[in-house]
Amino acid sequence: MNNKKQLIDIVVDLGADNTGNTEVTDIIQYALTNYKAIHIPDGTFLVDPVTMLNVPSNRKITLSNFAIIKAKPTSNSTYKILNLLNVENVEITGGTIQGERNEHLGITGEHGIGINIKGCKNITIRETVIKDCWGDGIYIGSGIKKYSENVKIIDIECDNNRRQGISVISVKMLKIIRPKVTNTNGTDPQCGIDIEPNSVDGLLEGILIIDPYTQNNVNQGIIIGLSKFGGSGKNIDITIQNHVDRGSACGFSVSSTSGGFGGKINLINPYYENNKQQGISIRDYDVSGAVINIVKPTVINPNSFNNSAPQYASGIVIYKETTDTRALNIGNVFIDEPNVVDNRQTPLMEYSVFVRDLTGKTGKKIKVSNPVKLSLTLPFAFYSEAVVIDLFESSRYEPSNGYTVRNQNYRRDISNKNFTTLSTFTLSDDIFINHPQMTFIVENSVGLRIQPQSFSTIAPLSEVNGKYIQSTQKGARVTIKRMDDTTWVITEMIGLWTVQA
Repeated sequence: MNNKKQLIDIVVDLGADNTGNTEVTDIIQYALTNYKAIHIPDGTFLVDPVTMLNVPSNRKITLSNFAIIKAKPTSNSTYKILNLLNVENVEITGGTIQGERNEHLGITGEHGIGINIKGCKNITIRETVIKDCWGDGIYIGSGIKKYSENVKIIDIECDNNRRQGISVISVKMLKIIRPKVTNTNGTDPQCGIDIEPNSVDGLLEGILIIDPYTQNNVNQGIIIGLSKFGGSGKNIDITIQNHVDRGSACGFSVSSTSGGFGGKINLINPYYENNKQQGISIRDYDVSGAVINIVKPTVINPNSFNNSAPQYASGIVIYKETTDTRALNIGNVFIDEPNVVDNRQTPLMEYSVFVRDLTGKTGKKIKVSNPVKLSLTLPFAFYSEAVVIDLFESSRYEPSNGYTVRNQNYRRDISNKNFTTLSTFTLSDDIFINHPQMTFIVENSVGLRIQPQSFSTIAPLSEVNGKYIQSTQKGARVTIKRMDDTTWVITEMIGLWTVQA
């Protein structure tokens, strides 16, 4: 260590070429090894990403606004431009870290990383652009210690990286504040931010992501993949606030877990617009996993690619694929005050909220509370047990005549306000047990009729299979819920209702 001068400028003091014509890996590494504070001025500094710039502990690296550390082309599938391995107390501020994906000499692999953080503690990356990497912009994971700790990523940009913008693999106490992660493309997962442990040894604790902006990533803006935690008994703690995504395939997704772990995932006040598929997707997620709380989500004009399958064409989806043969029940998802609309001249969204296990099982512990605004045509599809609270009456329906009530045309409140004659609502046999309850409201004295299947009753008012109930009294209402294969139960009744003779 040179104790006479603690701040070094790699051009002024060490003569590094700043034109990008001569490799300066050795010069920058000398500065990193021997000085605590390193200044990298404006210019382009060509480095060998396979050799790597290894950053020791207790370093402060400042890049000027127009400073670029540029990786020279390589055929190697794996590299790290800046490598932070088992170190602590490092701060990197400003400038650009640029990969070589546009000049890469090979076609295989996916692990060319801009800033690699493994087994580290007390790391801050601030106001840095990381772009054009063969793999990830930033990678945060384990080293000798099985996790990194106390990492802050503030006001960074990750653009045009090939595999991920930011990978979060194993960490304790992570803050990512105001990141802008765009145009991730090239090789899967192709997401903006991917939170996904590589093994059961990983940690996902104390993760807070504030005001992230993602756009035009080939797959998700933010994805949480928890398959490695299945049955581990671990607790996770992830909060994402004010996430905005525009134009990625999906704004936010949690996927693929067999459950058996606890904790929470909080998604608060997200805004998703013009996604190619869903705004929010909870896929193959077992009810025994950590609770997922989605608070005040806004999804505008999803399914811009006009997918036909509702699990890809709807605003918010909770589903299990037909190819998932695990004996799990999807669920443990709670959605508060969703605002999910399609305001295009020709709507492409199928449902505002779609819940279905495509293998035929029911979901568990699924609740949608007080939607603010939903599609007027198809607000809900519930092929599952669930609870719906609709204080704002966003799913209220006033048809001109009766129809068959099915899983795929669920409404919380149904009124006969526009009837011109007595009409019938027929309760389909395909409705799941513990499907969300429904309220039928008489606002027109022509009345309405509720008809069960021939083998079902509406208890306790009707104890005989196949008998309908009806009312012509304005102000009357009845709330019903399917309890088993042959029984609908009245959970609330106001006014005079009669049973078919």
